[in-house]
Amino acid sequence: MIIYSIIIITPFILNYLTVNHKYFNKIQLNILWIGYLLFCLIIFGFRDRIGGDWNNYLATFMSIVNANYSLEAEMTFGFNPEFLNLKPQKDSIVFFLLNLFIYKISKSFIVFNLVCSLIYIYSINKFCSILKVGNLIVFGFFTSYLAIVVHMGYVRQSLAISFLALSLYFYFKDKNVKSNILIIFSFLTHIITLPFILLVYKVKRPIYIILLIIFAIVGAYFIRDRITHLLYYYLGDGIHFQSRGAYFRVLLNVPFFLIFLFLQDQLKVSNKEKKFFKICSILLVFSILLLFFERTTLADRSALNLILFQGYVIGKIFNSLKMKYMKNIFITLTLMYSYLQFYFWVINSRFIDSWLPYKNILYS
Repeated sequence: MIIYSIIIITPFILNYLTVNHKYFNKIQLNILWIGYLLFCLIIFGFRDRIGGDWNNYLATFMSIVNANYSLEAEMTFGFNPEFLNLKPQKDSIVFFLLNLFIYKISKSFIVFNLVCSLIYIYSINKFCSILKVGNLIVFGFFTSYLAIVVHMGYVRQSLAISFLALSLYFYFKDKNVKSNILIIFSFLTHIITLPFILLVYKVKRPIYIILLIIFAIVGAYFIRDRITHLLYYYLGDGIHFQSRGAYFRVLLNVPFFLIFLFLQDQLKVSNKEKKFFKICSILLVFSILLLFFERTTLADRSALNLILFQGYVIGKIFNSLKMKYMKNIFITLTLMYSYLQFYFWVINSRFIDSWLPYKNILYS
């Protein structure tokens, strides 16, 4: 818990110092921030058997060359015992190629985790920089769930969200080519980010819609077995468990959407931000409908992208505050909210043994 607490609390302390900067100048604070990011890279990248799907991702990585690879000797209590073979990952071509590339150059699963952690930290840090002075509080907000739970536990989803975050950075910077490429990387890593393709593609002629539909049909034909599997698993009789925290995590988005909707003038929302809000709103409504039909696992996965929107709203609110004491209060409240969210996950998660105690290959 100490390691995770340090990761969550430190950005808020640095944010407080930035607002008040009585004892530190900007250069010193930047050095502290770089040091913190390197610390996160060590904790995330060199973790050892940490995360709910550790066994699955290790099996996927090792089975690239040896399809008969077995994890029996490496499994530990508390981890998801189901194995993934290579075939189900071929529809996630970017994730598959990343596994293949790192296996070829290193044959090390730790190197794979290190590269994924580097991508995550870089992408999320760039996304947070959109919020300017609110970047530290947003990064700190992300640590409690997106970093510790999603990134350390569910690597493929985390990698897709990382590419999405970087795509959004270029989207708001009006660098459309880079944004388009990264959003393609994102949904070819995990399909949960596919709706955000609407952010970067501007359809001006009906022929483009027709071509897009044809492309989607052809693509669906080639991965029809995978689509059937996903429908069976998430919407059919194949659902073997319910996501216990789905109602909590999905409905927690509602206050952020209401704030953004009713305080648009005060937050100085741009047209690009409004488009981002509309797509996120569609995802939220879809996730709530899934909750209504008790498809909690799919609802949880669909709403996972909305963490980026939550952080964006927090950054917009922070930037709109003029008084120093109001900023300090907001930093404290956001820290309390983030840490409580993490604490409630710790005491309610069925798979907490997969995160605690924390283990790292660099030290015992």
